[in-house]
Amino acid sequence: MTDIPEISEQLNVLSGGVKSAKRLSQKKAVQVVPTEFVGMNRAGKIGGLSAPSITTVYGPSGEGKSVFVFGLIADFQRQNHLAALVDAEFTADLEFADYCGVDPDRLLYLQPTTYENTVKEIEKIINNFKDGKKKGKIHPNTVLLLAIDSVSKLIPANELAKLGKKDRSFPLRAAMNSAWMDKLNVDIHDDSIHIVLVAHEKKTLDASPFEEQTHVKGGDALIYESRQQIRINVKKRLKEEIGGKKVQIGKVHRGLIKKNKLGAEGGEFYFIVTNEFSENGIGFDRVLEVMEECKLRDKQSICRRKVGAVWVWDRLPDGKLKGDSNFEELLRSDPELLENLTKDLNDTAGSVKLQVDEEQEDE
Repeated sequence: MTDIPEISEQLNVLSGGVKSAKRLSQKKAVQVVPTEFVGMNRAGKIGGLSAPSITTVYGPSGEGKSVFVFGLIADFQRQNHLAALVDAEFTADLEFADYCGVDPDRLLYLQPTTYENTVKEIEKIINNFKDGKKKGKIHPNTVLLLAIDSVSKLIPANELAKLGKKDRSFPLRAAMNSAWMDKLNVDIHDDSIHIVLVAHEKKTLDASPFEEQTHVKGGDALIYESRQQIRINVKKRLKEEIGGKKVQIGKVHRGLIKKNKLGAEGGEFYFIVTNEFSENGIGFDRVLEVMEECKLRDKQSICRRKVGAVWVWDRLPDGKLKGDSNFEELLRSDPELLENLTKDLNDTAGSVKLQVDEEQEDE
C-alpha cells in the first residue's frame, strides 16, 4: 500500500495552479485602529475600526453622521495613517472639521460630480495606495481611511441629466450600489483599507425616486455589503441659561452598532459635540463623553458614579469625589487624569457586557 503524504503535501497538490488559494494562516491579519470614541471602542468589542473593512454610518438627516466621520478622520491622522474624504453632497463643513481635530493639510479631499466619477476615483486611490506600499513609498503599516459622505447623493450621469425635467422616471438601480460594494470588498480584502459610507435614513415619503430604488431609506433596508453598520442620532440637546434664556450649547449623540461581523452587535455608545455657546469651545467634549461612558457601564466601570453623585475611582486623590460638576472640573483641569481614565476605560472594555434597548425613545 502506498504511503499517504502529510496533509500539508496533500494541500499543496490540491491548490496546484489555483492562484487565489492560500492557507488560512497565510491570510493577512486584520489591523485595528483605536479611536477617541471610548464607547465605540467598547461597543464594537475590537477596540476601534478594523482594516480591511467597510462600515455604513446612517441615521436621520442632521443628527451627527458627518461629525462622527470627522472624528474618525482625525483619529486616523493622529496615528499617522492616511485619510480621504469624498464630499458627494458638496456641503462638507471644513471649518467645523478643523474644530473636530481634522488636519486639512493631511486630508485628501474629493468632490466628484457623478456616481461614475466617484467609482473611478475611489478605485484609482485604492490602486495608488496598494502600488505605493509595494514600491515602498507608503509605510507598510499605514492604514487608509476612505469616507464617502454620502452615498445617498451619488447620482449616475444619465439620471443627473433628468433632474429638473418633468420626466423623473428613474430606472431600477438597486443592483448598482450592491455590485459596487461587492467589488470594493474584493478590492480591499487583502490590504489595510477601511471604507466608511455615510447614508441618509429616509422614510418612503421623503425619499426621491432614485433613493427609493437604492434602498437609502429606513436604516434596516440598506443593501450595502458592509461588515459594520452604525446608526447615529441625537439623544438629547444640552442647554444652559445664558443671559436669562435657555440656549443650546451642544448635543449628545447616540451610536448603535446594528451589524458587526468582527465583533458584537447591539452595542451603544455616546459622544458629545458642543457649539460656540459652550464655555468649553466647539467640537467633541471628551470629558462629558467619558463621564457618559462610565454611567453607561455602571457597576462594570472601573470608574463608577454611585448614588448621590459620588464618583469612585482608585486614581482619585481620596479614591472618591462627590458631585458631577466637581468630577467634571477635575478632569478638565487635569489632562493627564483624563488620559488615564480614557486608557483605563479602553483597557477594560473587553470585559463589559451591556443590555441595550434598541427601540428606546430619543429625548
